Amino acid sequence: MTYRTRNILIASGLALLAVVFMLIYISKVRQDTDIGRKVVSVFVAAHDISEGTPGSGLTAGGLVEKRVPTKAVVPGAISTRGEIRGLIATQETLAGEQITTRRFGPLAAAGVRSTIGKTQRVIQLAGSPDQVLDGTLKAGDHVDILATWTMPESCGSCHVSRTIVRNVLVLKTSQELGTADAHITSGDSNTAPVQLRLTDREAERVLWVTENGQWWLDLRPVVKARNSSQGFATSPSILRSGLQTGPS
Repeated sequence: MTYRTRNILIASGLALLAVVFMLIYISKVRQDTDIGRKVVSVFVAAHDISEGTPGSGLTAGGLVEKRVPTKAVVPGAISTRGEIRGLIATQETLAGEQITTRRFGPLAAAGVRSTIGKTQRVIQLAGSPDQVLDGTLKAGDHVDILATWTMPESCGSCHVSRTIVRNVLVLKTSQELGTADAHITSGDSNTAPVQLRLTDREAERVLWVTENGQWWLDLRPVVKARNSSQGFATSPSILRSGLQTGPS
């Protein structure tokens, strides 16, 4: 084989190899293009979704199914409603944006915020251990709030007492909220905190009493709790009513 013939064969082989690589590249580009043109289903926000919104609350109308090209799918985009059920929004999503799991996290990530919605509010009170049933009260218990104050307010010796709020959920007690010894010491007073879930209207009543009267928490039964007819107590009413016999 002459030198010239060998060079021709090498050049021909390289040209053939280049053609093969070109065909492979073209095939790959066509395949990627076809994949990019494929349409898939994703869910987008029907309205702005603020941070702290539970994913389960979006399944009834907060999500809109939309068909988009594969190349337009955002990483983490959901294709079924159940993918965010049990999660909570950790970032804001604007209306029309794709819903992604990257903007949602476990309910624990929201802390106490995951336990409230609509007109519910969280308040934190600090009282004496007796007031907040410290050592007895546990997270998940339900309590009533009993209060006493002067009425009319101009009368320093005219007092009334009644239950102002019923069936309040205890979110946290001093064991979760307090310092190392679960109490807050202020001067000569020893107080313990408690965190409660109320409605916005109930919170107004409780605030008024904390500023203008005295309050205590009553622990409710765990099973089949009932309420007596609503009333109030004054010095004359206690004298008139005589001895009240409770259930045995």
